[in-house]
Amino acid sequence: MKKLPIIISIVASLTVGVGIGLAIGFASGHTKPVTSSSASTSSQPSTSSSSYISSSSSSASTSSLPIIENYTVAFKNHDGTLLSESTVEKGGTAIYKGPTPIKAETAEYTYSFSGWDQPLENITSDCVRVAQFTETLKPVTHYYKVTFKNYDGALLHEVTVEEGKTAVYSGQTPTKPNTPTHAYTFIGWDESLENITSDCVRIAQYAQSNVEYTVKFYSEDNQLLYTDVVYYQQTATYYGETPTKAPNSAYYYTFKGWDKELTNVTKSFSTKPVFEAHGLTKQITLKPNNGQANSVLNVTFGESYDLGTPINTGFTFLGWYADESTVIPTSGIW
Repeated sequence: MKKLPIIISIVASLTVGVGIGLAIGFASGHTKPVTSSSASTSSQPSTSSSSYISSSSSSASTSSLPIIENYTVAFKNHDGTLLSESTVEKGGTAIYKGPTPIKAETAEYTYSFSGWDQPLENITSDCVRVAQFTETLKPVTHYYKVTFKNYDGALLHEVTVEEGKTAVYSGQTPTKPNTPTHAYTFIGWDESLENITSDCVRIAQYAQSNVEYTVKFYSEDNQLLYTDVVYYQQTATYYGETPTKAPNSAYYYTFKGWDKELTNVTKSFSTKPVFEAHGLTKQITLKPNNGQANSVLNVTFGESYDLGTPINTGFTFLGWYADESTVIPTSGIW
């Protein structure tokens, strides 16, 4: 609402007993007379159609004082929302003290506050200023598909990556079957996963190593004696102490070899020693009891022997006796 300028006129009479009157004049032409408590003695009252109060004296002097005019500046956002209001003297500059205006971004654009639709200087009436925004086109974001494949072309995983970003593989660790001669360990991809700028394929890569086979050598009572590691179709070698086996009452034993073939190894395995048994030798004293001298015969356990048949004229040989009742066969396997 436009405010009307106010003019206050003070009229002073130069005659004796002069009265002082105030008149408030409006720009619309309406005048409201106001008198002080010391009323004028003049016989002429102030007229209602004038913007001033006059005395009855024609020689009166007049002095006018201007009144300051203020205006309201309403600050609004782009959508009409009231942000702030400012009161400004006529001809002055409006100052916005509210929060920085904002405008929500769209799918294609962002907006930044750039100022007001009209100047804030030289305000001469009530007015509205609307926030203005700079529109910026969002950069177009491209996405690309990265396909991860195994050594044989089998699909492992796919991922969509923003342009310039790094692809992340989140599938199971790729594997490649071992052969009898070689083992394979996954070590990465054929090309970098960083800075992806197009649809692409990445293929699993593997480190190759020779397959190792373990041959464990055990004693007859299952004590580990030695371990050898060889490659495919190589020969395992034992470098430990020579295996032994305790003798018994009939035999003693010598190491002969191992119970598994150690050449052309194609798998891991365990092996035990093989022993050769040797019969113990025993001396037997033969007493022919025919007048001949005794003789000594060495007999080996497990081997054949023949004690012979002594001759005694006039007697029949009954056999060899270990004692009065134990007969030892004349021949056989000891």
